[in-house]
Amino acid sequence: MLTAPYSGPDRKKRKLGDRRAVELENILKQTFESVILLNLYQRSEISIVVNIFEADGSLPCSIINATTLALMEAGIAMKDMVIACSVGIYKQNIYVDVNQLESTMGSAYIPIAIESSTEEVIYLQLDNRLSVEMLEESIQKAVTGCRQVRKILVNMMKDHMKGVSTSSNNSSTSLSQYSIGATATVATTDDEYRTSGGEGNMDL
Repeated sequence: MLTAPYSGPDRKKRKLGDRRAVELENILKQTFESVILLNLYQRSEISIVVNIFEADGSLPCSIINATTLALMEAGIAMKDMVIACSVGIYKQNIYVDVNQLESTMGSAYIPIAIESSTEEVIYLQLDNRLSVEMLEESIQKAVTGCRQVRKILVNMMKDHMKGVSTSSNNSSTSLSQYSIGATATVATTDDEYRTSGGEGNMDL
């Protein structure tokens, strides 16, 4: 995972093994290990490279969504699409797809990833204390946001398959606060040979 020094408001150069980068890498690994059909790639290595050029909040969700598109384009078999969206709570109000400022000024920030078809939550992070009622409502709002993101990603993939540039797709406006590229590759590993498989590269 490569983060440009100018990607965030702090303009900080990230070193190799940066704690935040390692945390995001673990989130990505654990999330997609649950949906990729790993039994089909027993002697293979799947590499996911994420480049972050601009980020203004909801970074885990944006990375997950970009990786979903990259894996699909690379032809890597998954049991379902993974869709992510975040919610923030400010003065007892719940806001969907929050930016950096909104995620820090509120009382709670919750990124969520779900399986597209079943809407089963496969990733959720909560660092604040909430009532059960507020947490349940927040999850419902986040799932509703994931449904909207799913429509955007499906349209982006359809346009990409048609050879239409996704940069001109008006449906990507709700993700305009990010500039993130994800590349997924699969390679067969063996003692005698190593061959490359599918490759996908998608930008948000």
